[in-house]
Amino acid sequence: FLRRLAEGFLNFSGPVPSIMAAATYLAMMGRFAGASGQAPVWYTTLMIYAAWAIITRIDTLRSGRIDFAIVSGMAAAGLAVAFKQSAALEVAFFGLVIAGLLLSSGSNRLHTFSYTGALALISILPMAVTFGWYWHIGHLPELWQALVTSNFERLYVGTEERILRFFVMLSLLGLPLFFAITGWLSLTGEQRRDPKALFIASWAIVAIGSVASFPNIFYHYAIPILPPLCILSAIFFAWPRIGWVGCVAVLSMSLFYGNTLNLTTRFRAHQAAPQLVEY
Repeated sequence: FLRRLAEGFLNFSGPVPSIMAAATYLAMMGRFAGASGQAPVWYTTLMIYAAWAIITRIDTLRSGRIDFAIVSGMAAAGLAVAFKQSAALEVAFFGLVIAGLLLSSGSNRLHTFSYTGALALISILPMAVTFGWYWHIGHLPELWQALVTSNFERLYVGTEERILRFFVMLSLLGLPLFFAITGWLSLTGEQRRDPKALFIASWAIVAIGSVASFPNIFYHYAIPILPPLCILSAIFFAWPRIGWVGCVAVLSMSLFYGNTLNLTTRFRAHQAAPQLVEY
């Protein structure tokens, strides 16, 4: 879906730059602790699908209609929140984009608000089902403790350390940030005003802002930022002669510093996994 997002967003004559974008995303997941199965690995995949559903249905939304892709996209986004509540800000952004496009259609406002309300209900359905199930089996207090109370009772780092961690994380995102910004700046004014371009760029800003708002910041929190950055980086990857150099640089650094090719250590970790589960 990320490759299709990049290809549809940029209207490339060929799939190569979009494949580069998808490859760099997969490589950088290992660089940011994604190989350990952190929650963002799973819910970011759902968010990519939701973004694809929106960006490929812009004309549909502008005509005041929704279809199965939009409905399933918001359902996937809601499921992402069930994985990790920090995805809620991005889901809210997606919802606002959909509502704005529907309102711009000039169609019947009652239908527009009905569609928006239905999609909002669909997006909260996974979490509602989760709470309902735990209430049914008598473990609602434990769920509330895990999802709500613990977030207010756990120990957080100080403001200075949190800011430091955030900028360290951004420094580790240096290459994809540079390629994304450079690619965006290379677009013409008309191209930047394109709804698809605005959506991807805004998604990147919202994703970065979401991470910045977290009380604690760890390396794997950068994973939700990667998809929009990789899509924007595809603009740079499409440049003749220099684009592939940037892609190889990202892939090489990610594979090396992410220990992706350290097969010996990975094999030992695989063997030790049952012991960790038992512990």
